[in-house]
Amino acid sequence: MFSNVFADITNADGKPVFMGKNINIKLKDIEQNDNDSKIPLAFKEFKIDAKEVHIGVNEFYQINADQIFAANKTLDLRKFHLQPIQKPENYNAKNIFDFSSERLLATDFNISKDSLIVSDITFTHPDLKVTSTGKNIVEKDKNPKEVEMKIGLKNIDFQKGKIAVLQANKDKTASVDNFNFKLTNIVFDKNTVKEKIPFRFTNHDIEADNIYFKANNLQALKIKKISSRNSNIIVEKFQMIALGKSAHKDLFNVTTDEIKIINNKTKYIGQKLNIQFDGLEVKTPDIKVISATQKSKPKKGKSETPEFNAKLGFIKISNGKISQSSLGKEKLAVGKFDIQLNNIVSNNEQLKKICQSISQVI
Repeated sequence: MFSNVFADITNADGKPVFMGKNINIKLKDIEQNDNDSKIPLAFKEFKIDAKEVHIGVNEFYQINADQIFAANKTLDLRKFHLQPIQKPENYNAKNIFDFSSERLLATDFNISKDSLIVSDITFTHPDLKVTSTGKNIVEKDKNPKEVEMKIGLKNIDFQKGKIAVLQANKDKTASVDNFNFKLTNIVFDKNTVKEKIPFRFTNHDIEADNIYFKANNLQALKIKKISSRNSNIIVEKFQMIALGKSAHKDLFNVTTDEIKIINNKTKYIGQKLNIQFDGLEVKTPDIKVISATQKSKPKKGKSETPEFNAKLGFIKISNGKISQSSLGKEKLAVGKFDIQLNNIVSNNEQLKKICQSISQVI
């Protein structure tokens, strides 16, 4: 037991290992674990409160919190911040993460040597910044440690959050201004960590506003609002925007009033994406194609499209328009079209053939 302790522990480089004020700690039945791939300490009862806490996670990240309170299986962090502490070029990683939250509240918090189980976690005003280091290849450990513990979360709730993804030159490639996100029955263990999505979950609901994604220097996407309820997804005011001009690539300007995905069951099976939903409805799409005048021949090589299988009950496009132009002159226009397709199946090879056929027509 420690009462009203002030701590200021630094390493040989002067970086904080643990700093805090007004620290009170009470732990019962402490067990130490010698296995580095599991949780190092476990205890049956705990009570911790402290202010102005700084914890050195490693040489690259630090955790800060204005206040920590933990008791009766509840963990409450105020102004939590996982902060990168070095220059981007020093990280042996493709991305750097900077995550903060006004409050992190976890209830029914149970920790043992082999598992961490939490019934509910709420993040209030979470703010995630992901910055690219510009590195395409990172060095992997010769003997990476196997994850031998289980993390289970019954419910996780992100409230009024925002996200920004930046390139090494600080150019914004993606952002979300305001999102609310719920996941149910999440499991992270030694099996899920090897998958493309390193955890499993039963269900999810999401609401997000003002979504922006820059695919490359020529195209970007904007979405006014996206919402998901009971496996149904609604996308409002979708836009694909041409950012410049190109003589070698076709560019697209696309707007839609609404896109609706009905009963989405999409998930990864192993390393393959299994796209499955009952229906896709697209309302009032307006598609403008700006054709390239000097198209480059596609380079032979492995496709960058991830492996997938797709099965859709139907696709319905209503009240659509399409036009094609080249060098400022209109070559093709359809003033109104409606499309209904039923029982659609596809995969990588079929998609490749379709894209080749469309390219030849355009």
